[in-house]
Amino acid sequence: MSKNLNFYRSISMKNIIQAIDWISMHSMGIVLVGEQGVEKDWIAKLIHDLSSRRNNKFIFLDCQNVHPDNLIRILFGEEKISNNSIEKHPGLLETASGGTIFLDNFSIIPSEFQDRISLAFKTKMVRRIGGYEDILINVRPITGIYTKDGVYLYQANDFQRIYSKFCPISINIPPLRERKEDILFLLNKFFKESNLAAVKKIKGFSKKIYKVLNNYHWPGNTKQLFEVVNYAIMMCDTDLISIEHLPGYIQTFNESTQFKNVLT
Repeated sequence: MSKNLNFYRSISMKNIIQAIDWISMHSMGIVLVGEQGVEKDWIAKLIHDLSSRRNNKFIFLDCQNVHPDNLIRILFGEEKISNNSIEKHPGLLETASGGTIFLDNFSIIPSEFQDRISLAFKTKMVRRIGGYEDILINVRPITGIYTKDGVYLYQANDFQRIYSKFCPISINIPPLRERKEDILFLLNKFFKESNLAAVKKIKGFSKKIYKVLNNYHWPGNTKQLFEVVNYAIMMCDTDLISIEHLPGYIQTFNESTQFKNVLT
């Protein structure tokens, strides 16, 4: 297991990192499954960084932010005739040659576009829009699929289509509420990575804050925790981050929980 990942304490994440150490040595496509905020992009980048492709490009594209027609153009490239010459615009599948591409929210695009993209990965060939020649590509695909409360958020059979055609490896990333033993270590990791904390000379967190954050349910998962740490650092005017430096909604949640405990 990579030495840089020893901040994880949950068995589930340790198993994932251990699997990634093996998976990264191969070039098979991968499906990352999990809720919003579990940092699929970070896991995808980690797979790339641990692989033999690490010295080539890693490209991240959120399919949710791109119209399907434009997605094909962005991925495949385009050729246009201009002033009696052909303008060639390579797509991401060409420019990422030798590297890795992470297509997040891949399952939300229409199935016909999924099939077209998966065929390119399967045949390792792509034809630019308006072009006539097939171009050889060498890029590892990683796709992201979201779940909520264990339910897949995509059309029926989409997972099977992606899984069987070009991403035969699936990694399920658990939500933060199911691995709260990681909170303390992620908290300290995010704190150490903050330049602002060093500039403000903040030493760390008060002891009470750990219990408050551990009791919270974290609907936004790891990314929400990262945002909370940044907010607390920004609001802190002492050498220790305390409960009053947390976002108001977490303070309110903590107060309501304490009130319920008193009543019971």
